[in-house]
Amino acid sequence: MLIAEKNSDECARVVVQSSMTVYEAEKLCKEWASYLKKGDACTGVCLDLKNVSDCDITGVQLLCSARKTADLNHKILIVSEASKTVIKAVSDAGLEPDELFTAA
Repeated sequence: MLIAEKNSDECARVVVQSSMTVYEAEKLCKEWASYLKKGDACTGVCLDLKNVSDCDITGVQLLCSARKTADLNHKILIVSEASKTVIKAVSDAGLEPDELFTAA
């Protein structure tokens, strides 16, 4: 389940309250991409992942893709909070959570 809202600074706050696995990837990708498209008035996305209960390598790949899309479209991507599950999955993939989760 996703909850999305635009803040006063036009950055979308997206709360993910489900798993980030291969089963949810398509839905999550479409939702996040809608805010990271170049022409969208939104300045970026602030992801709240504190309630993510399961995250596999597909979820990590989704985060990497969102980061790349944001950078290419000059948008902001920030992970405001992440569950231990997400942090562990990112670390297990050999990535630094702090580098992936903060704005470039």
